[in-house]
Amino acid sequence: IVSDYRNIPSPPLVAERIREAVIAITGNFDPYKEIKERDMATARNLMPAMEKMIANAPDPLLSALKSCAIGNTLDSALIENPDLENTMAMELERHFLTPAYDEFVSDLQVAGSLLLIGDNTGESIFDTLLLKHLPKGIKKYYAVRSVPVINDVTYQDAVDSGIDRYAQIIESGSRAPGTPVDRCSKEFRSLFNSCDVVFSKGQGNFETMNEEKRRIYFLLKAKCQVICREIGCELGTYVLTRTDPGSPR
Repeated sequence: IVSDYRNIPSPPLVAERIREAVIAITGNFDPYKEIKERDMATARNLMPAMEKMIANAPDPLLSALKSCAIGNTLDSALIENPDLENTMAMELERHFLTPAYDEFVSDLQVAGSLLLIGDNTGESIFDTLLLKHLPKGIKKYYAVRSVPVINDVTYQDAVDSGIDRYAQIIESGSRAPGTPVDRCSKEFRSLFNSCDVVFSKGQGNFETMNEEKRRIYFLLKAKCQVICREIGCELGTYVLTRTDPGSPR
């Protein structure tokens, strides 16, 4: 598949081609289904501890962001048969780099709408923690993949996570483990361009949107050296960063 490209696109677009090949060979439209169900069950078990941590935090919004970021550890595409409960406890001790936090809070104070672009299925459970701690007056949208791809969140996954209690769920139109905006649905592109705040989860979304010409907040764990160099952080760091390439937003 890679040999078909003269110039290698972002990894999520290569993964989209691999997904198509896997389906063609196996006939399995959702090979990660059981893994996603396991990750969601683990996330539900961890929710009481996360909720307690946020309730006792001096800054609940910042704590909710860290919980969401740590949820990215529920990534079975990278971790095979992890001991997730112990892993999550260790991840809580990691440094959380938040160069864009103050700007994020300022933007929320004047925002009327927010588009949150989800990542993997397990962490979508923790995304409810962030949605609950956003200002009540903001209209919230939650974007998901339009088909099962690796372990990323789909519409039904988001409903099962309880996202629909806090946000309107929309399909992005993406069939890749990322969000290539020019290949997404008209509805998604309209919201992407019009929402006051766009907030993106995970590395795959960063790889496909970091050159978009509007302000985007990215919450992710830096899982490879390419992303570390791009952001300016160490491997394994949790980061809330922002791109703002000449956009009025």
